[in-house]
Amino acid sequence: MRDIFRTVKKFRKAMAERFDSYDYEESCKQRNYNFVTTDGTIYKGTTSIGMFRNMNEVFGEFINTKRSRIRDQKVIVHYLAEAPAVTEASTVDKASVATETAVEVEEATVVTEEVENVVEEAVEAPDTVAEDADVEVSDEEATDESDTTPVFDKAYAESLYDESDKSGSKTALEDYGKTLGIDLKKSKTFENMLIDLEEFCEE
Repeated sequence: MRDIFRTVKKFRKAMAERFDSYDYEESCKQRNYNFVTTDGTIYKGTTSIGMFRNMNEVFGEFINTKRSRIRDQKVIVHYLAEAPAVTEASTVDKASVATETAVEVEEATVVTEEVENVVEEAVEAPDTVAEDADVEVSDEEATDESDTTPVFDKAYAESLYDESDKSGSKTALEDYGKTLGIDLKKSKTFENMLIDLEEFCEE
């Protein structure tokens, strides 16, 4: 599920309608990647991804930060399938949400450990894996190319942004893109260059 807002202002208005603690008036005074809560706290982001991550921390995990973005003032928001209700109803208790999140993390950890165990068994007994378990082995695990093929590191790419040196930031991102096989256009903003890089690596 996703929503497309034609302007950042419309996106902010929708968030204010959904969340009582989202301060629409004060947020409109901020740059596109910032927002303000009713207690006066300003949450700053250097990219749209940073803003969406901040919103998830404040209002609960409901935005898919990997797919959502701001492009040419248009805000495209992809929601997580398991996201909680986006309205701050009285039945939603922040403490219970935090507890549920902790349980989900614990369950995810258990599942990860189980998958790792299965993969280990697959390495030791490759002839029996197909019969004993239905395991999807990623391309990185199934081929030797994982040792030499560069892997897109989103966190690293975002860290290249320097507000005081935008030109240098784009040059650094351009150089990083070349290591992954794409020539990024420095005529674009750092944000749009990052989006192009992410889309290229997802193909």
